[in-house]
Amino acid sequence: SGIFSRTLANCISSRIAVDRALGSSEIDIKNAVSFASDECKARNITGSCTACIASLDSKSSVMTVYNLGDSGLLLLRKGGQGYSQVYKSASTYHDFNTPYQLGFSAFESEKNNNLFFDSPSAGTTSCLHVQEGDIVVVGSDGLWDNLYDEEIISTVNTFYESFTANDCARESLLQAIIDVLVDSALDSMANSRRQTPWSDALRAQMSQEQQLEAKKTFSLGTIWSKLAAALFNRRLDSSATSTEELIDNETVLGGKEDDITVIISLVVLDT
Repeated sequence: SGIFSRTLANCISSRIAVDRALGSSEIDIKNAVSFASDECKARNITGSCTACIASLDSKSSVMTVYNLGDSGLLLLRKGGQGYSQVYKSASTYHDFNTPYQLGFSAFESEKNNNLFFDSPSAGTTSCLHVQEGDIVVVGSDGLWDNLYDEEIISTVNTFYESFTANDCARESLLQAIIDVLVDSALDSMANSRRQTPWSDALRAQMSQEQQLEAKKTFSLGTIWSKLAAALFNRRLDSSATSTEELIDNETVLGGKEDDITVIISLVVLDT
């Protein structure tokens, strides 16, 4: 998947660069993603990934955002009391913990090429007007599952007063924010007693009927047991004495072990 995702990203970037060089007034990211996906298939590069892509036209101050799956983008704008949220991309799922994904498999054929993965057309596209000084946070699900948006914004605001520095200092500042966010997500991931977006989502998913089903079929043969085996064995209150108590005591806590990728950009427009 690493080779697939890197090839996909490089092909998307190349296609957008060509469109800009040709003087295209509007960049069609969805078309670029489709081109890149076809290129991966043509090169027989197998793998899969979610996709979150942003392209900024600094002259028009418009940023186009494409998102497919559970990676995401957060746009922050500064005000009198620091940065606040202006926009967050919406994740797309087939089912709980089953995000949309681009990909190519050796098992695919012309007849079932959409059997395993999603079409680039399934991604959502938004056009946002940005302002000088806006902060763009792009991350994989390992960030969003383990840190609340408010925690991310709070981290950015910790460095708020320093954004008036020169370009070199600001680049170091952005890297410092990334380092803090990654470390915080890793700490959250490893903390079995911490409430996280992931634990909130899992708790919400486990309706009363599903909880009863989980009690009846608590074995490795069901999807719920897989969730439970991944979460309950090390995430729940250790004082619970039985499987039923673990499920019923509503102490579903802890982060989700997953990859963490974070990119942060500071918007600087042409003058």
